[in-house]
Amino acid sequence: MPHSSGGGSHGGGSHSGSFSSSHSSGGGNLSAFRNRYFPGAKHRYVYYRRNVPHYVYSNYDLDDFRRSAKGQIFGCIFMILFMIPFIVTPLMSIVPVIAVSKPIKLDYGDTSVVIEDNIGVIDDERELKKTLKDFRDKTGITPCIVTVKTEEWAANYSTLENYAYDYYVNTFDDECHWLFIYSEPTSASSSSSGFNNWQWEGMQGNDTDNILTENKVGDFNEEVQKLLTDNDVGVGEAFNTSFEDLNETVMNFDSNIIPMVIFFVVWYGIIGYVIFGMIKGLPAVLHAANAVEVDMAKNKQEAKQMEICCNYCGGIYVRSQTGNICPHCGAPASSSIALDQMESVKRPDDSRKSSYDNDPELKSSGDRIKNLFRRFKSDNNDDM
Repeated sequence: MPHSSGGGSHGGGSHSGSFSSSHSSGGGNLSAFRNRYFPGAKHRYVYYRRNVPHYVYSNYDLDDFRRSAKGQIFGCIFMILFMIPFIVTPLMSIVPVIAVSKPIKLDYGDTSVVIEDNIGVIDDERELKKTLKDFRDKTGITPCIVTVKTEEWAANYSTLENYAYDYYVNTFDDECHWLFIYSEPTSASSSSSGFNNWQWEGMQGNDTDNILTENKVGDFNEEVQKLLTDNDVGVGEAFNTSFEDLNETVMNFDSNIIPMVIFFVVWYGIIGYVIFGMIKGLPAVLHAANAVEVDMAKNKQEAKQMEICCNYCGGIYVRSQTGNICPHCGAPASSSIALDQMESVKRPDDSRKSSYDNDPELKSSGDRIKNLFRRFKSDNNDDM
């Protein structure tokens, strides 16, 4: 439906139209645990994936941690779904504004420029009509200017805006016109005081909003109001001059929206950061149900000193967490080697050479350990 594009009166100044806008805000912090140490973390938990340990730091104890982990999964999914409107709605609002304006196709019915001067106040109607046609050809929006006596509508309508709305919907079957109603009382022509309480109101179709933006229409309204207030400028000249100026810029990019563009870039950056953080943390959350608590380590070096590698399966695990067996294959811990010593171990010593060569599983463990160590370093770079 059409909406007001603004207007004014002799005594009240100009007013803006009923352009819609929306503002939204939101925030929150789901992070109860993370895959890196953070100040305030009281517990460190470990879970295993591909036979290497991954760590989670939390300020929860184990039972609360597991319950929270399940809640975090549903919380992340809910938050992502919840944030979809905050992504789509602003995007729908800003894309038409920043897009390069294209003229509306003149295929929506009667596109004749109409000047209906019922009270004889428009001077040089021919020049005004030419300017209005130039505007229509540039934008595809058909302008229409109608002048009436105030008494014709005041008895049935509380405001000129309401009258202009009804006039639009009863006259046009589309949303591509820009209607102006200019009104002045009958007593204006015979007033001895010289005060003419004129009013005017614009009504634009919804399909014109991409071209007739709030900023452009606001500047146009101010110019019309200023010229109408000048006693030396007639009604026709006021609209003609204002449309001539509008024709020069109406299809240009509206530089006034740059701050809004910057705001939305920051807005989507924040949303993207939050969503990325939630998605990145999901692997830790999904494995949290199987996590067990281990001694605290605040950095990679401390964590590495607590890890050992099984000579039988090549799995890496935390020595204090499993007692005397490997959690991956059940081998005794005595067959494992501390991870921080692995790089100094080139091969088994001579005293173990015979048993090493005669045991195929043990003989291949060195290669498995090396390969697993490389994979561990690659995986653990993401978790620490």
